Amino acid sequence: MTVAELAVLEHHHGGASVDGLRQMALTLRRGELSGSRGDLELILTDAAWITKTRHDWAWPYYLAARASAAMQIHEFVPHDVEAGEDTVIAFADNTWRDLRTALQYQPDFPQAERFLTPLLVAGGDRVLRDDERAALQPLVERPAPNPDALLVWGRYLRTYHAYDSALVVFNRALALGGDSSRLDLERARTLRALHDSVHATAAYWRGLAHLTPVGRVLYHDDLSWIIAPDSLAAFDRLAAGNVMPWMQRFWNQRDAAAVLDPGARLNEHLRRWVVAFGRYRVLSPWRRVMHHQIDVFYENEDCMHMEKGLYELLWRIPPSDDGDLRRREWLLDHRGILYLRHGEPLKRFGGMSIVPDPEDFLLGPHADSADHTGVWSDWQKGGGQRLGGNLASASPADVGLQEHPTHLESWLYLVDDQYRMVTFRDSRALGNYAATTMTSYVPYSANYLLALSGTLPEYHTAGERIVKEGPIPRRDVLGPSCWDEVRAAAQRSRRDATATVTTDTDSPPIVLPWQSTIQMFALGGGDERNGEAFITYAVGSPAMKSQLATDGSTIYPVHFRVVAWEKHTGQTITVDTLRGFVIPHLLGVDQQLISWLEIPLPPGDWQIATRVKQENDSSGAYAIRDDVHIDAGPAVAVSDVVLGRTGAAPWTATDGGIFPVNTTHRWPVGGSAELYYEVHGVPTSAPYRATIEVRPVDTHIKQTIRITTDEQSLGAVTHMRRTLGLQGLAPGNYQLTITIDAAGQHASRTEPLIVDLPPH
Repeated sequence: MTVAELAVLEHHHGGASVDGLRQMALTLRRGELSGSRGDLELILTDAAWITKTRHDWAWPYYLAARASAAMQIHEFVPHDVEAGEDTVIAFADNTWRDLRTALQYQPDFPQAERFLTPLLVAGGDRVLRDDERAALQPLVERPAPNPDALLVWGRYLRTYHAYDSALVVFNRALALGGDSSRLDLERARTLRALHDSVHATAAYWRGLAHLTPVGRVLYHDDLSWIIAPDSLAAFDRLAAGNVMPWMQRFWNQRDAAAVLDPGARLNEHLRRWVVAFGRYRVLSPWRRVMHHQIDVFYENEDCMHMEKGLYELLWRIPPSDDGDLRRREWLLDHRGILYLRHGEPLKRFGGMSIVPDPEDFLLGPHADSADHTGVWSDWQKGGGQRLGGNLASASPADVGLQEHPTHLESWLYLVDDQYRMVTFRDSRALGNYAATTMTSYVPYSANYLLALSGTLPEYHTAGERIVKEGPIPRRDVLGPSCWDEVRAAAQRSRRDATATVTTDTDSPPIVLPWQSTIQMFALGGGDERNGEAFITYAVGSPAMKSQLATDGSTIYPVHFRVVAWEKHTGQTITVDTLRGFVIPHLLGVDQQLISWLEIPLPPGDWQIATRVKQENDSSGAYAIRDDVHIDAGPAVAVSDVVLGRTGAAPWTATDGGIFPVNTTHRWPVGGSAELYYEVHGVPTSAPYRATIEVRPVDTHIKQTIRITTDEQSLGAVTHMRRTLGLQGLAPGNYQLTITIDAAGQHASRTEPLIVDLPPH
């Protein structure tokens, strides 16, 4: 309590009656500063005693509300709570109840308003509880309300999809002098919900242009949903004047990675925010009790122990403000977190419940208020619609020792240039009304595993093993989690889950992927000013659209788009080209179209992403490489190694000769690989040593190749061609490394090499 507040208190109550309240105020201040539970509990006791005789005094309720808030912030547990029971929300309940009562008895109570509004602002986009809303509503109905109160009210309206009304409220708060940075980010989200992408992104950047300390906190929280803590720490270390260029660079890189026009990735981020907060909120989170954990005991089995690290990471993702009394409540379920990071999945499998179960409404607000279920309109539509058939209705025998999920859903994503499957189920922590909670591996349902097998072969093998075994073994016998096939599927699932939680997706959505191999090579150097990215394509699909030429041949029009982004300067180079491939007949199942692009690049470290499609954005191919390095200066360097195969498509290499590029990067057992690379920085006629090494990636393969030769430089650039025999290498995945040593300097490059084709 401040001196000014004590003076106001004496003015309101006067005489001897104020002495007790004055002493309470001093005790409260001491308790807030020291975190003394004894002081804070004394306030609650005295306030309860005073209100028994003077129930219409507002100040005791206000002092009690502040004491309860301090108890909540320090996470004290009520004395009447059973051991192990998590009910830290109890003091937050009391805070809002007493604030509401104080304002009922004394509507003109600026001290209570100054205390209440920051608490609500710190709560972010949480659904307002009845007591919170009742305390706030009179404040926003004043002729000139506090702009921060309007900020919270706008969030409240947006929660219930009243986007037009929310925008009006945010605009009014701005006109009344509210924080422009914070309000512009909220306006950006609301405008995007109204499908006004142009003004939404403009508002986002305007908030950064007028960045304030409180606005920076909100932008930090917005980023924390999608990026790793190390990147977030870099944002936090920025000087105020560097935030805008850092954010421009942040979104420009993602535009380039997604092969999009400038601004498109930010627009997609705002769209994801609207969908996630409109569709995947946790129902009645204030009535749930598992705030610090998820009931994942079903994972702790004989041979498949709980993936604790993954769940701990998930618990840390939702951002929270230290002043938020409800910061331990779940705001979004795990589907919402994944949606913010990766957007709409390429495919959904399993059943998705639309209508919450009655059990969820038992977890609603207190009995004296109605549950505002209107916010869940997306779930209320459809009457229990299920996607992908009745895949979640496996019998209990299917799942062995696991607890059988009531709801099960899997999403397919393209993350880090690989397809990833993430699976969700119901839980007490986040809700039993839908598949709200990520599970680190797919439950042991043969039906469900086989339904996913068209995407990931490991699931097919596991499903077949469960079908083969018939009834699940007795509980005293090691069950499915110990079977090799099931463990392989679980390990794949856990790798995919970790990848989706630790990154965000910039790749474009490709629902119908083509069979493709796309390789990128860095050639040339800075001194010679002949740097380039050489990109090879082998793409094809029976579903590709074609045109019939007048001579009876088939024409495939294919659009190639490449976006190169230099990491240090932010320079972007974009290439768009449409090519028509003329072949005698339609593509067969295993046939592909072969093409390549050469893109001049200055020296630097480049991220290159490429998208191949026809007119339909939902099909095609995509690839990204973030370590394309064009050397600069006189130092010894070696280019990437272009790999070839006799009889492959001819390419005019940088030395002017023809080279047979192997666009599929596969070689026959016992065959040979052609190598093409450049050596830079070795003076003319100077000696250097070249080492060619092939090592297996697959751990079960032991064969290796190592060849060392002494060479002589032919000038500023030495173009090298070599033939490498693959005899003795077993089928599998390998890495080929070229190393150059000259005058004490060392340089190397590595390329993948796959031996899996039948011998000639």
